[in-house]
Amino acid sequence: QWSFGVIGHEFAFFYNAFCRGDVPSPKPIPLQYADYAVWQRRCLTDDRLGTQSDYWQKKLAGLSKLSLPTDHPRPAVQTFNGSHRMLELPMSLIERLKRFSAEHNATVFMTLLACFQVLLSRYSGQTDVAVGSPIANRTLSAIESIIGSFVNTLVLRTDLSGDPTFIELMARVRDTALEAYANQDFPFDKLVEMMHSSRDHSSAPLVQVLFNVPNAPIGEINVQGLSWVPFEVETQAAQFDLSLTIETEFSRRAYLTFNTDLFESQTAERMLGQYQVLLQSALTNPQSKLSELPTLTAPERRQMLQDWNRTHREYPQSECFPQLFEAQVKRTPDAVALSMGQQSLRYSELNARANQLARYLQTLGARPGVAVGIGLERSLEMVIALMAVLKTGAAYVPLDPDYPRDRLRFMSEDASLIVVLTSESLADRFDAHICRRLCLDQQWGKIAQEPDHDLPPTATPQDLAYILYTSGSTGQPKGVEIPHRALVNFLCSIRQEPGCSAQDVMLSVTTLSFDIAGLELYVPLLVGARVEIASRTVAMDGRQLRALCEAVQPTIMQATPATWRMLVEAGWLGSNRLTILCGGEPLPPDLAASLLDRSVALWNMYGPTETTIWSTIEKIERNDREITIGRPIANTELYILDQFLQPVPIGVSGELYIGGHGLARGYRGRPELTQERFIPHPFSPDPLARLYRTGDSARYRPDGRIVHLGRLDHQVKIRGYRIELGEIETALSRHQAVRQAVVMAREDQQGVKQLVAYVVCQDGTTPSQPELRSYLRSEVPEYMVPSLFVFLKAMPLTANNKVDRKALPAPASTLASDTVHVAPRDQRDVQMAALWQQVFGIEKVGIHDNFFDLGGHSLKAAQLFYLIEQVYGRHLPLSTLFQAPTIAGLTSVLTQEQGISPWQSLVAMQLSSSDTPVFLVSAAGGGILWFAQLARLLGQAHPVYGLQARGYDGKTEPYDSVPEMARHYIAEIRSRVPNGPYIIIGVCTGGLVAYEMAQQLVEQNETVTLVILNSWHPTSYSSYKYSYDLPTIWAAPLDFLSITVSALGELRRMPMKDWGQILRRNAQMFLSRLRRAPENEPGHRQLNHMRLAMFRAAARYIIRPYPGHILNIVASKRIMEQDTRLVWSQLAGGGCQTVEIATLRTGDLVVSPHVEEVSAHIQRYIAEHSRGTPVRPNNKAA
Repeated sequence: QWSFGVIGHEFAFFYNAFCRGDVPSPKPIPLQYADYAVWQRRCLTDDRLGTQSDYWQKKLAGLSKLSLPTDHPRPAVQTFNGSHRMLELPMSLIERLKRFSAEHNATVFMTLLACFQVLLSRYSGQTDVAVGSPIANRTLSAIESIIGSFVNTLVLRTDLSGDPTFIELMARVRDTALEAYANQDFPFDKLVEMMHSSRDHSSAPLVQVLFNVPNAPIGEINVQGLSWVPFEVETQAAQFDLSLTIETEFSRRAYLTFNTDLFESQTAERMLGQYQVLLQSALTNPQSKLSELPTLTAPERRQMLQDWNRTHREYPQSECFPQLFEAQVKRTPDAVALSMGQQSLRYSELNARANQLARYLQTLGARPGVAVGIGLERSLEMVIALMAVLKTGAAYVPLDPDYPRDRLRFMSEDASLIVVLTSESLADRFDAHICRRLCLDQQWGKIAQEPDHDLPPTATPQDLAYILYTSGSTGQPKGVEIPHRALVNFLCSIRQEPGCSAQDVMLSVTTLSFDIAGLELYVPLLVGARVEIASRTVAMDGRQLRALCEAVQPTIMQATPATWRMLVEAGWLGSNRLTILCGGEPLPPDLAASLLDRSVALWNMYGPTETTIWSTIEKIERNDREITIGRPIANTELYILDQFLQPVPIGVSGELYIGGHGLARGYRGRPELTQERFIPHPFSPDPLARLYRTGDSARYRPDGRIVHLGRLDHQVKIRGYRIELGEIETALSRHQAVRQAVVMAREDQQGVKQLVAYVVCQDGTTPSQPELRSYLRSEVPEYMVPSLFVFLKAMPLTANNKVDRKALPAPASTLASDTVHVAPRDQRDVQMAALWQQVFGIEKVGIHDNFFDLGGHSLKAAQLFYLIEQVYGRHLPLSTLFQAPTIAGLTSVLTQEQGISPWQSLVAMQLSSSDTPVFLVSAAGGGILWFAQLARLLGQAHPVYGLQARGYDGKTEPYDSVPEMARHYIAEIRSRVPNGPYIIIGVCTGGLVAYEMAQQLVEQNETVTLVILNSWHPTSYSSYKYSYDLPTIWAAPLDFLSITVSALGELRRMPMKDWGQILRRNAQMFLSRLRRAPENEPGHRQLNHMRLAMFRAAARYIIRPYPGHILNIVASKRIMEQDTRLVWSQLAGGGCQTVEIATLRTGDLVVSPHVEEVSAHIQRYIAEHSRGTPVRPNNKAA
């Protein structure tokens, strides 16, 4: 623009001269653009820019990406398709802007920038806002008349935290701008290079928004006899997400350029209007806090606060549900009200029995203001009990018999129940010391003697209908108190839309402890419809539920998405008469499509317990671009507000607040929590009106429908990026092979958060991790691609059939490589694999597994390379991982740098601690990677090393002497840790080697803590004293003979009832031996060779008494004819502590679920014995 001004002035100079008949003489040009380039290269050296570099590094440290809500998903790679919208600024506003800026010692640019950053903060929810701003960079008068680009981009970062006044914000913006001007010589491209070692290719680097107030001298161009106006050109390009240009001198317009792959034009128009509102209010009330400055235009505010909340609808406000039900009984007394299998009750029968029970309950004290527990299985009697309690005016409290007794006891005490209605078979679940128990099946004869006509109304609409307990953050459930008025309003609203009539059949599948059961039971009873009750067993089993649906042919059914998916997967085909109600958790698009194919109508429902079952409903159509929760039901208000309780713009996420007739009274006995969650209504003239703050994130669509974005605590920040997990789940669910997806932020071993995706696949398809990762990269930015993918057969569910996020497994327990697994054998590969196990927290890792496919990212790379430096003493650049992302590749790189090293037994497994080191001695197989879980648990307090047997690599000959093995291991230990104390743990045959190591170290005056896991005395190996490798042909027969002899010995000692288990176990052992790798396969030959060498060494080992103390851990379910695992107590002069773990095999002791217990015993033992006095050696043979 500056160059355009120079050209314009020169054009006017020549044109005006020609018009006058003069011959213009060009002005001399002292400098050319090339001269400036030479000057810049010569003067802007590293020394000169050093100070500016320091400023920018400090100023931009920790800068987060500006996360603006977009109308479309952000492409993985930045696009530049654009358009713009324009807003005329009144002359009066421009004049006021100039006066204001001058009065506050600021430029017009600074005032306009401050307002723009407030707007961006409102949209992003961030108080740390950085925008780019082009600067002419013509700081020398000599270059002002040169045509060419001198423009540099400055990053203007402003802190809006603390809710300052606009005047205070102006001071911050002014300081930032002046500092930036003082450091404007530092080129933007160098700044990007310096601050962004790794680019996010989905958006512009450093700043995603540009702001510009041109100061080029264009407006002063006067052409004789002509007038001119700028010609606006639609470039259809956008370098940034948004660019706001404000021309205050000539056109007095604001131009907002936007990326059309991200934003719709209506969004840009709204933002311009909101910017003008902000600017006007800031200039009028500069002493106002930022939270007090309005963003919305008057029509937008009226639309959100009033138009979209016009939900008034008449309903019987003076009556309670029992009276409405009794009126329906009079209309259809002989219609079937309830059915369950072969049982059924007509309306008149249901009403009569409820009346009898109600009168009996009144004799026990049931009345308005008291609470009665319902502890019954799903049955006709349960509904009778509900109706009876409501008729007495008391509030009922659902008590699920499957809940833990302590929870039931707490709920009974907290609700001050006067009685629990239950059955004889369930009575023992409820504490008789807290409240009375009334077993309906036992006492019905007495109850039936009561009159069966209607009771006079006792409750008012303000009295409680029920108290429903939900989980609480304190660890104890909290009781939500729902009055009759809220319940009646809800039922009348649902009766009208989605609708229910006397011809309908409602299939009820929801537990009474989930408040949505109220819809299934009460709405049909208001209109004369039939309720078919499914038992708990049927409701939880897809096949049984399918059969019930096919038998009953319901016309309305309500369930959570998890239940609907279970039903679909059971082969349910649906019905063209069925209306589906779905709620309780987000409705995935693929499930919505399946349900639309199986029904006449599908409704999505949303609402917290505190606002009475559902607060919004939406009929889902096939052509819906996204699934919304719709609009509020009757007499219900919804507001999406920011942290200052101000409405947020359309498309911007905020917290969802709910008001109206559906609000609960509060939480039982929790006035502080009630006050915190039920706040004074900021938009109501009624001083008693309240809003419930849901804790849910939501946004408005332009049509007024609401999109639910998940819990606010599902918003995470990982590696500086703020992420909505729901967005990733939605994107992942669109993959054709994905049936269901849940994404969580989980901490790894080091406490670093990473994204983990849990995926349930479509039948017959299992995509690989690289495939899903590649797909997501095409849907979302790289930082939103999960580090790990865990494949599940089904999602764990809560009692209410919602996904139980807390029960999702830790990724380490399910992670496996997508490539063919090749176990490490070479010592270098084993050592590298141990480091990978430490970094990733996984048990199984192959030498060709890819670092990035296992969930690797920059932080894990840094951790891995730090461990490599510790173990190998080599410093490798992180870029090595891109060329060699596997164990085999990395060890190859290290080998090339170091040369081939001789065999080493010592492998570093966990190095995070500096306490007394632990050394794990391998068993007969020689490997140590199977100790990964035990090493990780012990590694929290101690450095852990593994000792793998010589010969494990297949290149060296194994030892066949226990003392030789011990001397070799001690030499390796002392090469890393020259002096004790030492903690030595031996497993199986490794226990003998650990025992001998302890003997030798004690003789060398070292302090040793010794632990033995499932190890036998040498006499148990006597048959191997002269055993050597045999030809392949003999392997299977000898295996069969060995297993048979062992089994016969066990059968002789065990009672006949246990023979089946023994025979099955030995048969499985023999079959596994047959299925293993052929004997002539080199790896297997070497393994067998090592086993025999270890067994020979054990058989020949002459054991001596040990002068110290031993912890002996035994797998107690392994029963043998001659079990020598307990002889260690006779050998340990300092005493022996034996711990029995209820498992069968040695391998079970070092993996979950037993390794945690084993580790705890070992750590307690270490704490008690590792600081003891060194023992004296004992040289006597035993």
